[in-house]
Amino acid sequence: MIHPGQIEACNAIFTPPAEEVAQARKIIAAFDLPENASRGAISLDGQMVERLHADMARRTIAIADSIAALAQQ
Repeated sequence: MIHPGQIEACNAIFTPPAEEVAQARKIIAAFDLPENASRGAISLDGQMVERLHADMARRTIAIADSIAALAQQ
């Protein structure tokens, strides 16, 4: 990004889609359950989800939350 006028376009491009954010929240919530605390992989909606997916989900949420916070300023 070179010019402040590009901020809106960049935020629109890099904001994760709502469906991706919702799935990320679901993955994080599943791994936060006490019964999954020590597991490296779990089944979620019939699919295997690993800890690395939870890490990626946290990154997705962080990006979405950061862009949303900037938009409110």
